[in-house]
Amino acid sequence: MENGKKINKEYLEGGLPKYLKESLEEYKISLKKIESGQKDLRFDLYYDGLRSNINVAENGYQISKEQANYLRNKYL
Repeated sequence: MENGKKINKEYLEGGLPKYLKESLEEYKISLKKIESGQKDLRFDLYYDGLRSNINVAENGYQISKEQANYLRNKYL
């Protein structure tokens, strides 16, 4: 927050490697199911996969540390 205003950093979701985008989308779909009261036995798989793919992309210099931290804070 800056001067009491939340800074929009959604631009940090742009330019993600394909495998990370796909992992993020799978996670979002699974999360929506869970939030709507449905069961998704693969939720833990998608959560762990997203966490792992964020780390791989960051350590492989495919995304910045700022992007990685943004994704972790927003989704995990």
